Amino acid sequence: MLLLLSCSGEGGTPIRLKDGTELFGEIISSTDSSVIVLTAQGQSVEVQNQQLVLDEAANFNEGFAAIKIGGKWGNINRQGQIVIIPQYDVALGFSEGLEVVGNITDGGRKKFSMIDTTGKKVFNHEYYVLSSLFEGS
Repeated sequence: MLLLLSCSGEGGTPIRLKDGTELFGEIISSTDSSVIVLTAQGQSVEVQNQQLVLDEAANFNEGFAAIKIGGKWGNINRQGQIVIIPQYDVALGFSEGLEVVGNITDGGRKKFSMIDTTGKKVFNHEYYVLSSLFEGS
């Protein structure tokens, strides 16, 4: 599984660890037990998953929970494995196998799309307004 998580320079949102360490960089790869962080200084650091501090977490819905790491939202499964790359500014949680996700544009507006449980976009367009499905609509 490949994770891409941007935390640019000292002004970005750090990836926080339970021991108080803050890493500025990108998570570039992940296994079931650890992630590799490429720091802004070009160093690779292996971090055990249990050492990551979540910024926020939502309740499980349809077997997935939205998590926020380094200022970006992704999802974990019930085994605690990161299954959706933390790359979104907004994640509304799964409903009927799909999740509305979004990012803030340079102009400050949110643009939304929809992903399936593998993280694949359901359609290639982005919208300013998009809601979750409920009973097929």
